Amino acid sequence: MIVTALSAILVGLGLVNLLSRKTLIGVLMGVHLLCLGATLLFVAVGLSNGMPLEGHAFAIMIALGGMGQLVAGYAAAIRNYYLRSEAGMHGLKELRQ
Repeated sequence: MIVTALSAILVGLGLVNLLSRKTLIGVLMGVHLLCLGATLLFVAVGLSNGMPLEGHAFAIMIALGGMGQLVAGYAAAIRNYYLRSEAGMHGLKELRQ
């Protein structure tokens, strides 16, 4: 019960952070908090149902996907800052060219 409440708090914080930030790093932190909340929920549900390995397997997949997303996002943010000396998200579409 406490773990699911903690998971809901993490998801809520991630959603608020995702919607309120204007920089790419802030948005990525929000997405990562959402991923951590979902990971914690999968592990808690797996442990409560008596099948600990299934929840952990999903948690590892979510964590690896979140890490890959963060690495790509941080690379885009650093490239955007290097090219334009700004940390906003409005210039990211021009990086494709």
